[in-house]
Amino acid sequence: MRATPSASQSSFLFFVFCWSLISSPVSGFLLQHPLSRKHQSCSRWLSSPELGPLPGPAPGPPPEPSPPLPSEGIVTVLGPDGAQLKVIEAKPGSNLRKTLQASKIDVYDLMGKMTNCNGAGQCGTCVVKVTSPSWGLRSEYEADKILKGKKIGEGQEYRLACQTTVERGEATVVVRPPKKGK
Repeated sequence: MRATPSASQSSFLFFVFCWSLISSPVSGFLLQHPLSRKHQSCSRWLSSPELGPLPGPAPGPPPEPSPPLPSEGIVTVLGPDGAQLKVIEAKPGSNLRKTLQASKIDVYDLMGKMTNCNGAGQCGTCVVKVTSPSWGLRSEYEADKILKGKKIGEGQEYRLACQTTVERGEATVVVRPPKKGK
């Protein structure tokens, strides 16, 4: 035998039904249509004085939004002489060498153009100087390739463009950095 719900139980169930319809993005549109019967009965019931205030955030001024994190990597590209070449917005996770080449920036010097490994990380001719607090450090592999037979700075900021991943935030990249003693 099935029990019939009391008046308060059926009123609560109707409230839940109306609330789920209003909060649903698909049916919310249908409920706003003035000819909708569900809209008329739910809105009448939800606006009744016996129901009291609806649950939700307390009225008042909205909280101040926090500054958004940059969704892109902002790369300021400098030439070997320190002159600014371009500012690029790059997708985080993309390859720095491919990003620079897509922006028509010369990653290689003349000899590097003829002897590069096309981004395989084997030749060490795509060395760049990356200055950024938010980008990670270079790997041991990069350090070995850069230092092996090269006369370029030994700091962590010297990276192989083909092995560097663009990160969120700002960075300054010097392409074809000057060699030691020049």
